[in-house]
Amino acid sequence: MAKDNLRSWAGKLRAFTKDLPRQENEIKKALALEVGVNLINNTPKDTGEAASNWMLAKGSPSNSVSASISPNGDPSFARLGRILGTVKPGETLWFSNNVRHIIYLNQGWSKQAPAGYIELAIKAG
Repeated sequence: MAKDNLRSWAGKLRAFTKDLPRQENEIKKALALEVGVNLINNTPKDTGEAASNWMLAKGSPSNSVSASISPNGDPSFARLGRILGTVKPGETLWFSNNVRHIIYLNQGWSKQAPAGYIELAIKAG
């Protein structure tokens, strides 16, 4: 009886650990979605250039700047959804924003967001 219980428990443990990469990937994607939405929504908006240039990349940070600009950051939302739909277990995700004035916005130069809003958006995720 004890051997049967031990075998049953060992089988459940194997099944659980086999599913861990998938579970980790789902948590990673949900967290990236939350952080990405926070970053885009909390970025001060005048022309929308900064909000439209949040990049989510796999493996290493993106160094690109998008020419597609929307006042509410729609290009960033589209990229976020597109990348998250292709994320596999074990892949590292990176957020970046390469517009020149993103540093100034994060330092509080806009009245639309407090200094450190990027860090706050990440922590809220």
